[in-house]
Amino acid sequence: EMCGRDWSSDVCSSDLSKTQDKALKKVYNKSLKKFGYVDKENKIVINYNFVEAKDFEKEYAIVAIQENNAKKFGTIDKNGNWVIKPKYEYLCPFMKYYTKACLDKKHCGIIDKFGNEITVMSYKIDRLNCTDGTCQVKLCAIGSKNKDISCNYFL
Repeated sequence: EMCGRDWSSDVCSSDLSKTQDKALKKVYNKSLKKFGYVDKENKIVINYNFVEAKDFEKEYAIVAIQENNAKKFGTIDKNGNWVIKPKYEYLCPFMKYYTKACLDKKHCGIIDKFGNEITVMSYKIDRLNCTDGTCQVKLCAIGSKNKDISCNYFL
């Protein structure tokens, strides 16, 4: 699974779409230490620009560039054009139309497949849940000893 930084499953659910596109295949260039994409004839279609890359799922792929010693994630189309500009520290695979995106662990929100923010980017990473094709925000009243009580999910 790929979910920003270390693509860890603790940030993203494992409920991934199994609709990987086989027309373009990611490839790694060892000398450049970057990923690109080739077509069925192994011709380079999208240059080796990415420090991390995921397979295309339908029309988009999640990729990362290196910026000021940090990986920034976004999505590209099959021509290598940015659909979602690389600004996220975490970017989870899309559940149909939405996904969890984080500028950092304390500034997360839900975005659509075009990068439009559906929620404000002000939630902690553990307050968002994306499974079964939907995303929800967990809002809780805080009880004694800072424990969550009376939680509700919205969206």
